[in-house]
Amino acid sequence: MRALAAIASVLIASAFSPALAGPGEGIPVPYSLVDAQAGAQLRAEASIVIPIVFKPCGSSPAMEPTKERFRAFVAGLSELRQTMDIAIARADFDYQMSLVDLLCPNRALPEYLESEKLEIAVANSVLDRMDRLVKPVSGQDK
Repeated sequence: MRALAAIASVLIASAFSPALAGPGEGIPVPYSLVDAQAGAQLRAEASIVIPIVFKPCGSSPAMEPTKERFRAFVAGLSELRQTMDIAIARADFDYQMSLVDLLCPNRALPEYLESEKLEIAVANSVLDRMDRLVKPVSGQDK
């Protein structure tokens, strides 16, 4: 969220400050306020998946297909703003994790493995929604 606020403040400053504005229309930025608003749903979905995929305490081998699916999703993004949205969601998660100390559970316990199965199901469900967000509907342009 802080990253989004920083982007918005730069955009606002460039629009209203002659010292920051370039000739004519201001500073060209690859990620605009309109892009930020359009990417809100993708960032919200990513904020669910990222903590599952990038667990600070690690995961079992059962999580590998979900991690690979997320990596393929990110690699397949065709618009810069979508890549920026994922990067913002990841930066927000990394910042949140930098504020806490964690006591990691024993990943070999059956309870942990059961809980991870549920997380994998949630992550795959959210990735399905994310796929639909970035793929154009048949017959429509992006």
